[in-house]
Amino acid sequence: MKKSKRTSSEDEVVAALEAGRLPTHRGDPFDRMLIAQTLAEGMVLLTRNRIFEKYDVEQIFCSK
Repeated sequence: MKKSKRTSSEDEVVAALEAGRLPTHRGDPFDRMLIAQTLAEGMVLLTRNRIFEKYDVEQIFCSK
């Protein structure tokens, strides 16, 4: 995982701004914050929610 040179508060601002630009596939703002933070910090999203497949973000689907 690459390390960001921004501070954590700067990362939070970037993620919040990016979240506002994302499409609202489900309407849950927390979903968009997860996607935006994943994108801003170059992370992989672990999820069991298939709604995230509609976003262009690297993810690993986890099921029971």
